[in-house]
Amino acid sequence: MVKDKRGIVYMGTMGLKQNKFEGHLYKYDVPSNNLKFTCMDDLDKGEFSLAGTAPAAELATIDDLGAIAPLEGVVAMCYDQQYDKIYGITTEGNFYIYDIAARKKTLKPIFAEYIVKKNNIPHAILYDDGIVYFSGLHGQIIAYDPRNDAFRVTLMKIPVGQGREYLNHATCLIKSPDSFIYGGTFADGFLFRFDPENEILYNLGKPGIESQICSLTIGNDGTVWGLSGGPEELTHLFRYNPKTNESKDMGMMRSRVPRIWTVHKAGALITGADGELFIGENDAISHLLTYFPPIEKR
Repeated sequence: MVKDKRGIVYMGTMGLKQNKFEGHLYKYDVPSNNLKFTCMDDLDKGEFSLAGTAPAAELATIDDLGAIAPLEGVVAMCYDQQYDKIYGITTEGNFYIYDIAARKKTLKPIFAEYIVKKNNIPHAILYDDGIVYFSGLHGQIIAYDPRNDAFRVTLMKIPVGQGREYLNHATCLIKSPDSFIYGGTFADGFLFRFDPENEILYNLGKPGIESQICSLTIGNDGTVWGLSGGPEELTHLFRYNPKTNESKDMGMMRSRVPRIWTVHKAGALITGADGELFIGENDAISHLLTYFPPIEKR
């Protein structure tokens, strides 16, 4: 999912196996419904009100912008505010561009040149200061420059155990206030960061024993928070302190309000306006949880 400069949210899907993961791009006009959401918030009495009615039809309307490409779904997206475009990676390892103003989709077949193996298809893509970054062949960081419509293999390579490069790709990428870009890996669950200006990548080690990192976010005090754990593992919350270069596995997560609930699988993590962390489960029964971390004094 991405949000454009007008506040409109765009979502990409991956589709079903029988359709070879063909997915669509969808649009939800949040600003047009802001007043209605505000009215709902004023009436909301919380979970204990037992209000289980479905949202009104106008609030649930999502515009289908069509398939990105025949038989290809959406793996990851990012937004370019300067050119008002969405960039993404498909399930076949190709690069796509959606021009919001022109409502035009462009597919660039880069698989076999910049990604090479299906195991290297990245699940993260990031736009930063005029350049789009994602991981490619054997974990090399690929840079795309919209100004000259050109791809380039950088000298940066995401960390992985020896001989396991063919399994690796970036699972998440996020920019921090200090202009570094942090990321997590699929193979072995390494945390890394790189300096986009000088194109230097640093391996920050494994924040936990899990095999992969699922999601990352930056706290209001600069702390890097993440979720780690593969499909057959229990999800752990971890944190990394850039000031001390130390990481800590916080273990599994459990909620006590409004009832006790243990989180076994989670895949989404984002920082709220006041520094709280919103954590999205992806288990059979999924909840949205809120964690209020201690904020270090500046």
